Amino acid sequence: MLLEKGQTSRETFHFLNSIYTTLGETAKRQALEAKYSQIGGKATFRVDNEVVSPEEKAAIDGMAGGNTNTVPVKVIPKTDPGKPADPTRVGPGGINPGISLNPIVGPVPVIETKFALIIGNGDSRMKDMALPFAADDAQQLREALVANAGYSEQNIDLVLNATAEQIRKSAEALAQRVDENATVLIYFSGVGTNIGGKDFMAGVDSENVMDSVTMVAKSELFNQFLAKGAKVFSFFQVHRTITNGRYFGAEVPMIGQLSQMQASIPGANVQAYIQNGKNVGLFTKSMIRVLAEQRSNQLPILEFGWQVFNKMRRGDSGTTGGSSQQSCTLPVLTNLASDARF
Repeated sequence: MLLEKGQTSRETFHFLNSIYTTLGETAKRQALEAKYSQIGGKATFRVDNEVVSPEEKAAIDGMAGGNTNTVPVKVIPKTDPGKPADPTRVGPGGINPGISLNPIVGPVPVIETKFALIIGNGDSRMKDMALPFAADDAQQLREALVANAGYSEQNIDLVLNATAEQIRKSAEALAQRVDENATVLIYFSGVGTNIGGKDFMAGVDSENVMDSVTMVAKSELFNQFLAKGAKVFSFFQVHRTITNGRYFGAEVPMIGQLSQMQASIPGANVQAYIQNGKNVGLFTKSMIRVLAEQRSNQLPILEFGWQVFNKMRRGDSGTTGGSSQQSCTLPVLTNLASDARF
């Protein structure tokens, strides 16, 4: 093999990346990325590229940073081996090569119309409902969105251990930058409850699960962005205790384009495991792992949900079956297609 001989060409890396992406060979693709990083992107071995199409040449030249006048690249993962690749990736000069590939190294290309509000409330006065690892989880998810999902650092608001008022102000500020072409990801990890049929997210100063004055209504948060015409994709990591027949996540707004995904089924609690001596939320870590595997700025929501579901049940232990004490829900969609992308 050329790489084993030290004959490293950009063409070799490009086409191997294409093959591994198409076949879903994540481990081999990641090893290829590591190899490319080791040589510092200096793949200088010359090969005969006479049969390489102009579109592929443009993509290969882009690996060396040779073309700076490019439009944002939409990186769409292949979700069904029986279907052709989605031909919506636009490359340099408006060229459409017909196959969407993950970049071999570096962050996934940014899409400036994507925004995220990431909330991690690990501190809480309700000790039996608290998730002490929530703030750490939120920070890790932010890093994953920047590296692997095409979110600009400037378009992500990270809110840690905040009161309801601080969460509101952050949401209001972010909403001012959003328009009807925007995609907004909302993530909350902390204490959630349902009061009178409405879902609420607790601030760090909430005393009990009925203290709605110190909480933010989920619908209030959604409406900040839905009112602008944005598509909202939301993810909640909270205990879903059932009290008087009510539980967090039971409220499903019927207006706007919205997706909701819960870390557990009704009545179940959030689980964590130990990584590097620290507790990590199973749901959030599974999201991060899927983002790292897919490396796409155009993730189809239902496919993403299934991938997270499977990752929670089997982790990285294999590729079939699996079992866990915690199972996430699949996305609940309002006025959105199952392949709507975020």
